[in-house]
Amino acid sequence: MAIANTRTIGLTEQFIQFLIDNKANLQEKGLDVTNWITDTGSKKTDAVTQIGKQDELEAASKAQTKIANTSVKDLYDTVSTRMDATIGVMGKKTPEAKQLASLRSSLIKQYKKPKEDLKKS
Repeated sequence: MAIANTRTIGLTEQFIQFLIDNKANLQEKGLDVTNWITDTGSKKTDAVTQIGKQDELEAASKAQTKIANTSVKDLYDTVSTRMDATIGVMGKKTPEAKQLASLRSSLIKQYKKPKEDLKKS
C-alpha cells in the first residue's frame, strides 16, 4: 500500500474514532454524525479492498513481465543460435549470410541505442 494510501486510511480511522468519542457532544451542538461514522467506515472498507486488488494486480503484472521477458530471451537465443548455424552453413562471407548477420546487428543496435542516449544525457 502506498504511503498516501496508508496515511489516508490511518487518518480515516482516527477521524471515525474521534466522531465515536465525541458523538454525544456533537449531537448536543446539533450535528448528528451517526451516518457519517457508518458511511465513512464503508468507504474506508471499500478503499482498502480496492487497494488490495490493485496490489494483487501489480504483483501479477510484475510476475507476468518476468515470464514474458524470459520467453522473449529464449526466443532471441534460439533465433540467434539458428542464425549462427545458418550463416556458418552458407559461409559467413556470402551475401546471404551477411544479410542475415545484418538483421541481427540492426536489432542489437536498436536495443543499445536508447541506453547510449541515456548515458549522453
